[in-house]
Amino acid sequence: MAFEPFINQWQQMFGMCSPRGVSAVFDESADGYVKSEAVSCLFLQRRRDARRVYGHILAARMGMDGNKKLGPFYPSSETQAELMQMTYREANVDPSGLTYFEAHSTGTRVGDVEEVKAIYSAYCEKRTKPLPLGAVKSNMGHSEGASGLVSITKVLIAFENQCIPPNINLNALKQELRPYFPPLLPITEKYDYIPGLYL
Repeated sequence: MAFEPFINQWQQMFGMCSPRGVSAVFDESADGYVKSEAVSCLFLQRRRDARRVYGHILAARMGMDGNKKLGPFYPSSETQAELMQMTYREANVDPSGLTYFEAHSTGTRVGDVEEVKAIYSAYCEKRTKPLPLGAVKSNMGHSEGASGLVSITKVLIAFENQCIPPNINLNALKQELRPYFPPLLPITEKYDYIPGLYL
């Protein structure tokens, strides 16, 4: 189905894909996402059996934002925030202790704004320290079915190298996002980072 030309035509017609072919996540010029391809694999096993541990899964939840009130392509920041809150409560994670957030954000006009609102609501309303915000789709586009694995892979590489790579094409923060920055911190250049610690 992904190789059918009418899918791409339909997405262009509804303004989902960038006509410029530029993935400008969080930027004022963002005008849609850019399709990309990825091959990614994560090897999961119990910690007691692992020879090397890159990360731990504390909890996992999935949301299906199917009850759309403002149209089929308009996500709900409230629903996303609620899912995040349920997940960190289940994992017994203090949201104020989070030191990095890798967003799904794709560069669409509405989706990024709604997701940033959700992140702010779930993690930042009482926050005093900055929360670095990354989005791998700014670097490579939206690999669609593989995008979750790509995001996890980026986070693990950032942990291992103690450096968060910059979001490219971020020159002027989108006007609607400015009330949330700070405490959210857009990563626009290499950012030294020790997982779990504030620098």
